[in-house]
Amino acid sequence: MSDAMLSNSPEPRASANRSVVIFLAGFALSILGFSLLFQIAWIDSLIIVPMTEALAAISNVIIRPMGFDTHVEGTTISEPGGFAVNILKGCNGAYVLAIYLSAVLAFPSTAREKAVGVLLGIPAVQGINLVRIASLYYIGARHPALFERFHYHVWQTVVIVLSMIVWIAWAEILVKNPRRQS
Repeated sequence: MSDAMLSNSPEPRASANRSVVIFLAGFALSILGFSLLFQIAWIDSLIIVPMTEALAAISNVIIRPMGFDTHVEGTTISEPGGFAVNILKGCNGAYVLAIYLSAVLAFPSTAREKAVGVLLGIPAVQGINLVRIASLYYIGARHPALFERFHYHVWQTVVIVLSMIVWIAWAEILVKNPRRQS
């Protein structure tokens, strides 16, 4: 059989379609799993809240050199008599992290490759979120009329897009692709 006949066979296409369906099902189940986990009170109090408080503290380290005399109380970053932000659920990067981790866990790759994706992705996604929080604090304090637009429209999109770029980079660069080895 010629190479042309092999490439037109429906079997590779069916296999590729099956892989996509398996990935999408795994991704959806993982997102559902994370959503359910986020509803459990002890996970919130032992993981999500401390993560958010740490995010506020680290963000404050970035914000202070921008000329702000800010301090942190729990999840709130504020300047005495000035602007304040409270990092709420949905703004702490947990859901974007869940999307990223779901994509890594569902992607056809080895356990080692998944571990690398998790270990590299968590700080990358949270790093993106740190930049978001610091820039939003700056915008809110210096240009309050722009805060809502950047908070809800610009940064939500940017964080998701950049996080997916991190996932694509992991999938394309670090995951062994059998097609590249031939």
